[in-house]
Amino acid sequence: MSLNRPLGDGPEPEIAGSAVLVGDVRVGAGAILAQGLVIRSEGTAVRVGDHTAVLENGVIIGTREHPVSIGRRTAFGHRAVIVGATVCGRRATPTASASPPCATTRPV
Repeated sequence: MSLNRPLGDGPEPEIAGSAVLVGDVRVGAGAILAQGLVIRSEGTAVRVGDHTAVLENGVIIGTREHPVSIGRRTAFGHRAVIVGATVCGRRATPTASASPPCATTRPV
């Protein structure tokens, strides 16, 4: 049974046939997950926001101790590696810091 499900209303996310999503991965409306991308969650959800793009051959890893939350309208280039981070538009912060959640930041 897949735990992958859209976060919000709107267009369906585009997930490439060779992208691999393992664990509780929540993908927002209109998001683009390109060829060769691997997203893995261990014990917590990895959240990819609405209209976010992660290009070819990227890796995103979230764990209970280091979750991943990517805000809306965020883009990552080819071969990006994201491990345990909160990313809001142009601002990225380690999970361990006391940063505000993406929902409270100004949209880009």
